[in-house]
Amino acid sequence: MNTKESKLNFGKYKGLQIKEIFQGSLYIKRELIRCYLDEVLNNIDEFTELNFIDRFDVTDKIIKIIGNIFNEEKPLIESNRVVTSNLEKKISNLISSHWKSTNLGILENIREYAKKNNIVSILGGDPEYLVWCEENIENFELEYCVKKELEQLTINRFNGIVLLYKGNNEYEYREMMEFDNFKF
Repeated sequence: MNTKESKLNFGKYKGLQIKEIFQGSLYIKRELIRCYLDEVLNNIDEFTELNFIDRFDVTDKIIKIIGNIFNEEKPLIESNRVVTSNLEKKISNLISSHWKSTNLGILENIREYAKKNNIVSILGGDPEYLVWCEENIENFELEYCVKKELEQLTINRFNGIVLLYKGNNEYEYREMMEFDNFKF
């Protein structure tokens, strides 16, 4: 018998509790988001401002644009790098352009990235997966009382990334969460 504390021993959420899968988390591993953004931003060709940008330096909370060298005959110091204007909207659009064109696009892309890099993390509630398991996995069933307990919980849906221009080529980023309910 499965309870909401039961852990799955199969599939993409192997080792996670049913409650965790259903509800998701408000706290996504910063390392996962940082690594994902670093890969997306530093492996692009279609950004029109690239001729001014050497690279993006991504930390757990900040994306910093490292400008190209302004004058190659002068020393490589901060004042000899190109300073860009506020590119918040363009960087947001750039990140969004890498997501699949469904409303779960960012989630699917980050899940694929996490799987490829062997990172197990809850990115948002996925009650639909539990419904799929009931329909497709032999001997997997959630009892009526467990479903009713789960339905009382708020689902945390990861809905994207928000950027805020801080000045001096720096952008603060954070996860955008949406809260939802689900009925079996």
